[in-house]
Amino acid sequence: MERQYFYISMTGLNEDEIQEELGEFLNGLVTKHKGFGATVLGMTKEAAEKVEKMLNE
Repeated sequence: MERQYFYISMTGLNEDEIQEELGEFLNGLVTKHKGFGATVLGMTKEAAEKVEKMLNE
């Protein structure tokens, strides 16, 4: 299966809460779907702004 890529911007949770929620979500997917894998990349605000600018071009 081909890798899918997503950009997700979140508000309303602090970094620890986001990490906990994402961990639970991804662990559920690993349990449910054989062969599931994911890479999660945190980034600085400046890097995210560059990504958003590029996506809006």
